[in-house]
Order: sequence, then structure tokens, then C-alpha cells
Amino acid sequence: TYRVANNSSEDVLFAPIFELATSDGQILRSGREVPAEVTRAILHKLDSPLMMDQISILGTLQQGEANAREGVVVWPLPAVSMDTSNLYVAGLSGETKVVDAVDHKTKELKRVTIRKTRMMRFRFPGEVLSQGSEPFPVVEDRWILR
Repeated sequence: TYRVANNSSEDVLFAPIFELATSDGQILRSGREVPAEVTRAILHKLDSPLMMDQISILGTLQQGEANAREGVVVWPLPAVSMDTSNLYVAGLSGETKVVDAVDHKTKELKRVTIRKTRMMRFRFPGEVLSQGSEPFPVVEDRWILR
């Protein structure tokens, strides 16, 4: 779950992208291969009338704390035992930069846009399922360009 508020001087389009990178190299985009009924069940269990799924929360985020939104994102469980995982959230900031990068397939130089992205590293103590509803410990939290 997360909460977002727009503290800028104008309304902004809110369309975040949440990706989970596992320690074995998988990158999972939130919501993919997650049945809608699973998300509905999680929302029901959270029992918060203002909590929105990752599609419902998209749109114009008005200025001010009074217009903050609460959301939930869900991924399929890649493994019941993991050491660490990185969460990347793009779309919280409008900051971008165009850089030259080598295309790994063609080996040619191309221009790409990288975005200011929130990166959080989580540690999973033991099996993921044994954690219950307790939050996973955050061991790193910073902004990167990705």
C-alpha cells in the first residue's frame, strides 16, 4: 500500500509504474498476471474505503494534502523464499533526462529517456509467506535515474 500527495503548485497527471526486481533477475510489473478478484480481495481485507487499485488511482492528482490518494499494488509471488528485492516506482516525479546508450541487441548507440525513479530495497527474513501482514524491512530507499 502507499499514499501519495501532490505538494507542487499545480495539478499533475498521476500514472505511476511499479516494478519489482527479484534477486534472481526477474522484473515484474505490478498487476500483470494478477487476477482482478485477488486485488478485490486484498482491497476488501484492507477495509479502507479510500484505498484504490492501481488502475482506479490513475488520473489528475490535485494539489494539497486534502487531495492525497491511497493505493495498493499487487504482484504474483515469484518465489516463497527470497533474500532481497528492489521496488522501482516511476511517475512520482516529472524529472527526465535524455542520454546516449548502447542497445544490447544491436550494439548501436541510441538516445533513450531515463526517469527519476524511487528505488526501495527490501529484505525478506525467511519465507515470504511467514511474514503475514507485517511490512517487509526497507534496507535502502533513494532516488535514481533509470
